[in-house]
Amino acid sequence: MVTRILKNKILICLVCSICLATSCSTLKTNDLQQVENHPIKKENTDNLAKLGISLEALEQYNEALEVFKRSLEVKFNARIYARVCNIRFLLTNYDESIDCYRNILNTENENIFVLNNLAWILITSDDSALIEEGIKTAKTALSLSKIKMPLARPYILDTIAWGFFKSGQFKKALKSTNKIVDTYGKDLFKDNPLIFGHYLTIKREIKKQY
Repeated sequence: MVTRILKNKILICLVCSICLATSCSTLKTNDLQQVENHPIKKENTDNLAKLGISLEALEQYNEALEVFKRSLEVKFNARIYARVCNIRFLLTNYDESIDCYRNILNTENENIFVLNNLAWILITSDDSALIEEGIKTAKTALSLSKIKMPLARPYILDTIAWGFFKSGQFKKALKSTNKIVDTYGKDLFKDNPLIFGHYLTIKREIKKQY
């Protein structure tokens, strides 16, 4: 059982914006109403996807989940299924979210977005075995991202750094977070308060310990 996991919408949105082929940018409210009134929305997966994304953006997660499920019943789509996994996380259904991401990896074991999101959920638990699994999963994502998705690397490095921090491996955590600064510069922090917060927390802990 995953317990006391941080409900971190910021990280998910950051990863989503880089790794999902469908953008995190969403329909405006009037567009949402237009989609809801579409006469064939029940049979049209594109309209269902747009409606679900709009509901997700409005933080109507239960409603979005139901719409995405309807879309998947019409036609399976891995990207929509990944959104289902994410919504289950946001609804604090952590075990269901983990199972959901693992199901995707059964057929798409090199999906960097899924690997990193799964790693993050595992790492933010209080179970040492899950944290170690999360670090290993994030390292797999980092290795794959070098060629396939280089823009995702700072976020994956942050996942690894936080995993080391959670497991008490503070020097390794510092090494990972310093790699973000050395490679991408501190300007990265301006648009990524979560990564910056982790960086400061790890630095403070290192000063206490050593």
